[in-house]
Amino acid sequence: MKPTLRYNYNLPWKGVIAGRCFYAGLSIYLARLALGGEGVVCIVLATLSVLFAGLGLALLARRIWFSRVLELSEETIRFPRGFLRTRINSHPYA
Repeated sequence: MKPTLRYNYNLPWKGVIAGRCFYAGLSIYLARLALGGEGVVCIVLATLSVLFAGLGLALLARRIWFSRVLELSEETIRFPRGFLRTRINSHPYA
């Protein structure tokens, strides 16, 4: 009987940093547009700015605190799925 093999199944750090920079840049751009807007447009742009900043933080938190592992055993392959929730699917080789 062979031991269960485990492999890192996380998003690479380059992808996390690129995504974080994209969301931060988009958030800053929308915040600057919100400063020049008036009324409802200002509120919508400010809300979108906060939303994109939160998505960037969620991407970083997913990589740091919710680590994923792909497991290979003799009977099944188990891999995680979901964004922040780490659900595990199990599929038999047969």
